[in-house]
Amino acid sequence: MPDLELFIFDVDGVLRDSAPAGLEGMLRGLKAIGVPTSYTKREYRLMRSLGKYNNSQQCLTLMYALQRAGTTIEKLVATEAPEAACDALLERYVTEADYEKMKDARNVYKEFFYSQAAGQFVRVLPGIPEVLDELKNRYTLAIWSNAASSTLDRDLGPYLDRFSYLLGGEDMNIKKPSPDGILKICDDLSIERAKTAYVGDAAVDVQAAKAAGVVSIVTLSEVPDREILKREGADFYFEDIREMAKQFVH
Repeated sequence: MPDLELFIFDVDGVLRDSAPAGLEGMLRGLKAIGVPTSYTKREYRLMRSLGKYNNSQQCLTLMYALQRAGTTIEKLVATEAPEAACDALLERYVTEADYEKMKDARNVYKEFFYSQAAGQFVRVLPGIPEVLDELKNRYTLAIWSNAASSTLDRDLGPYLDRFSYLLGGEDMNIKKPSPDGILKICDDLSIERAKTAYVGDAAVDVQAAKAAGVVSIVTLSEVPDREILKREGADFYFEDIREMAKQFVH
């Protein structure tokens, strides 16, 4: 195992399951612009596991394009290049006027997802408090998430004192797969990148870790299609952070 001092965590799919809240917000957004539709949690997670479609605006637009095309995300994921297949779908079925409507849909999504009501759709993943206690006794812990800090307080408030550094989506001008958040945390904590790991559950997390030159770790428990992530070539794959902790603590 590498000699680590710092673990930086993504949040969604690693520490909490906010997919039901995100999906509910997006369905409300699409309904608000006259596009009532329905997707499962698995379909939602598949979309957000694909590179740029981890972004909420892109994911909403993909939902719209799938509806227009009468196809499914499962079919696109089964292709050799799922993200490119999604790109081609948007190019064919989404107009400039549609992109403007997606902005309105995203506003509805954000209003819901950042609300206290959305917290009722979120759960902390099993074993998180105990694992964080184990890890913080040996390592420095930090969070970098594309999600807003207000949702971290809402969903993880009792556990945030385990972390030495919190970086939310509003704290950076650029989101993952940019490595900037990882680099900022390493610099501010004066910890070498070679002694740092980034823990995530999406392609953008692995890409950000690689670009930053840190160890990339993926937790798979909330991942709908594991083969997609395994193509990214992370340094370590674990079922969840409980399994990860067994390797790095015991």
